Amino acid sequence: MFDYLGNKRWFNVTRTEVQFCADLYSEIRGREADFVEWLNRRNSATSTDINFDINLNSEVAIEVCYYRDLLFSFDRRVRDSDYSPKRTFDLCLFSPEDIVIIEAKAQQRFEKKQLGDLAEDKRTLVQGALCHCKKGNTNPRVIVLGLASSKYFENMKRYKRPISEVFDSCFSWKDLKSFSDCPSFLRADEIYGS
Repeated sequence: MFDYLGNKRWFNVTRTEVQFCADLYSEIRGREADFVEWLNRRNSATSTDINFDINLNSEVAIEVCYYRDLLFSFDRRVRDSDYSPKRTFDLCLFSPEDIVIIEAKAQQRFEKKQLGDLAEDKRTLVQGALCHCKKGNTNPRVIVLGLASSKYFENMKRYKRPISEVFDSCFSWKDLKSFSDCPSFLRADEIYGS
């Protein structure tokens, strides 16, 4: 507890999803297969038609500056490309067959522009950057998952608003309790709208 924070810890003050995503990254790293299995169980329970192969090597990454770093690693001409060097994904799960983008919100909602950008990433840009690099023979699936407060998802249902056609599946910070007992996830779920 810190007097200058009103006798709170920073954990009780922060509202940024970057902190919560960092905690999720820490929980997944080294346990990618467990997380993939959790996603499969969750997708099955919600009748979502996405399955991931748990036997494949997966790697989790945070604050993924996908286009900048991918293009730079192969030809160093990022400035000459049509891809935004600043475009960043909250979390990604890479496997030989899939690129899973997890876009997260905590106290906020998903904005229309952000969803439009994600749709373009999913539809053409992620694959296009791979083709631009001309590396590898595989054509991984691009999956986009939404992560937000359970309150946000409840509001969307209550007011009969579509969550988004961009997301292949969604889950809440509260749902993550069945993957990990990290207290950060409940905090992220509770602060929506604050």
